Amino acid sequence: MTTPTPGPEVQHERPLQVTRAVWLLWVSLALVAASAIPVYLEPVPSDFPTPVWSLWVVLAAVWLFWGLLIFLVSRRHNWARIAVLVLYVAGLGVWVWDPSPILELPVYSLAIEVIDTLIYALALYWLFTGAGALWFRTPRASKHAL
Repeated sequence: MTTPTPGPEVQHERPLQVTRAVWLLWVSLALVAASAIPVYLEPVPSDFPTPVWSLWVVLAAVWLFWGLLIFLVSRRHNWARIAVLVLYVAGLGVWVWDPSPILELPVYSLAIEVIDTLIYALALYWLFTGAGALWFRTPRASKHAL
């Protein structure tokens, strides 16, 4: 008779490292949203091809998308964690490829961009190392949990 091999332990509690990373992601989203609102309140040129409300719809959709990703990361969806990483790296790639739009920003906007980038980097570091990586690697208690 053979004894069953113990599988990976189900880790129910979210590690403090992951909780902090998720909070940083929410703070970053709030920071970017707060900094974008004044820009969108500026008048648009009269020959602008689309109505102003459509810009707000797109902006709200982007914020909802990021909010959903952050929520899913907090609920232990590994694909969402990877998607956040891929989008972060793609954003950095755009900065490196053509830094002129970033460098033309006012100083306060540039500072917010740099702070946001550093916050995201720290959050991703916590999500992909140590207890964060282990938590995403071990199975969830329920396969149907959102």
